[in-house]
Amino acid sequence: MIVCLGAVFKGRLTPAGPPPLLDNAAGNAHNRFLRGRAPAGGAVSLEVPMSSEQRRKKQIEKKKAKRLEKARERYSREHVPLERLPLKHAFVNPDWKKTRYAFVVVSRVHQDGGYEVCEFLIDCDGFGLNDCFGPRHFTPEAYDAFIKRGERAAIDPEAASAMIHAAIAWAGRFRFPLPKSARKALDILPEAGKNPIEFGRGGKPFLRGEEAAIRQRLAPAGLRAEDFETEFLPAVARGTTYGFASEERLKAADGNDPLVRLERLAALADGYERQNKLKEAEDLHRTMETLAAQCDRLPRFLKYLSAYLVRQERMEKALAVLERTVEATAEPEAKALARLDLADFMRYLGDALGADDVYRKVLADFPGLWEAKLRYAAFLCHAARRDEGAQAYRDLIAAAKGRPEARATLGRAYLEFHALLRAEDRKEEAAALAEEAARDHGIRCN
Repeated sequence: MIVCLGAVFKGRLTPAGPPPLLDNAAGNAHNRFLRGRAPAGGAVSLEVPMSSEQRRKKQIEKKKAKRLEKARERYSREHVPLERLPLKHAFVNPDWKKTRYAFVVVSRVHQDGGYEVCEFLIDCDGFGLNDCFGPRHFTPEAYDAFIKRGERAAIDPEAASAMIHAAIAWAGRFRFPLPKSARKALDILPEAGKNPIEFGRGGKPFLRGEEAAIRQRLAPAGLRAEDFETEFLPAVARGTTYGFASEERLKAADGNDPLVRLERLAALADGYERQNKLKEAEDLHRTMETLAAQCDRLPRFLKYLSAYLVRQERMEKALAVLERTVEATAEPEAKALARLDLADFMRYLGDALGADDVYRKVLADFPGLWEAKLRYAAFLCHAARRDEGAQAYRDLIAAAKGRPEARATLGRAYLEFHALLRAEDRKEEAAALAEEAARDHGIRCN
C-alpha cells in the first residue's frame, strides 16, 4: 500500500492531494477509515505522538499553573492593604525635640491577630525623612517585647502621620532623596493632622554625620555638601578583613591565592556598595560565590551575602540565604551555629514561634553548646518571657562557673543579664549581680 505524502509542518504529515481509495479487499478497512475521518477537502492530519518526557513536562506545567492560580486566589482572599487595617498605636521617642531626631513607630492590627509595624527616622535639622523600616509583621508577644524596648511616648496617629508627611515635604523642598523603603512604609499612615515640627535651622538644612555618608546621600540629586551648612562626624573604623583570610595570609600570599582574591573582591564590592553602585557590587558577588565554592568558603560567603541583603532591606532574600548557609555547612557544630543565626534572624523578623522551635532543636542536639544556651536566654527576654529568660541566665551562670572553656560565655551572660536588670529598673538585683561577677570572677559589668 503506497500513499504519497507531502511536506512535514510542525509535527503533522499533510498529504499532497486527496488520498486514493484502494480497489481490493485488503484495502476495505483503509477506505472506511478515509471516508469516516477525512475532512471535506480530503486532507488527512496524522498527529505525531508525544514522548514520555514531553508528557511529563506538560503535566508539570499544568500542576505549576494550578499552584500559581491557587496562590493568587489565596493572596487576594487573605491580603488586606495596610491602609485598611485598624490602627493600633503610634509612638515617638520623648527626647526628640532635644536631640532633633524623631523615631516614629506606627502599627496596625493584622487580620491574623498580629501587628504590622513601620518605623520612621526623621532628621529634624537636616534631611527630613532620613530612613524607614517596614512594614514588619509581629506576633502579639513579639510586638509587646518590641514596644517595651527603649523609651517611647504614645502620640496621636494623625500627629505621627503629620510629622512624617512634613518631613517628606521638607526633603522635597531641597531635593533630598527619600529612602527606598518609604514607598511601602507610607501606606501604614492615616490622614495627617497638625504638624508639630519646625525643620532646619533658620529655615535652612543643617546636615550632620559622616562626610562620606552625607556626600553619598546628596550625590543622586546632583547636590554637594558645600551647598549646605554641615557638621562632619568622625567615621566609624571598619574591619580590615572580611573573614575569608587572616591578615597574616593577606600580607604573605600573592594575588593568585583564592582566599586573598576573595578578600580583595569583598573589599571592592563593599566600596561599590558605599558608593551606591549596587549592580557592580552584585556582579562581584556572583564571582565571589563561585570562587568561595571552589575553596571551601561557601558558608562564610553566604553569611557575608546575608549581611549585605539585610543592609539593603531585602529581608526575604536574606532569610533564604541564611537557610542556604545551614544547608551548605557540613561540620556539626558550625551547622548548629548557622541554625542559631537563622533563629536570631527569624526572631528579628517577628517569627517568635519559628525561632523558638529552632533554638530548642539546637539545644536538644547540642546540650553542651554554651552559645546556644546564651542566645536562647536572650531570646526569651526579647520575646516578653522575662521570667523564663532571667532564670535561663541564672542557670547558665551557675553551670559555667569553674569551667575554663565557658569563661567567655560566662562574661557575656553576666553583662547581658546585668543590662536586662538595669533596663527593668531592678537596681538592687543588678548591683548584687555586678558585685558577684567582680568578686568571684573578676568580671566588670559597669
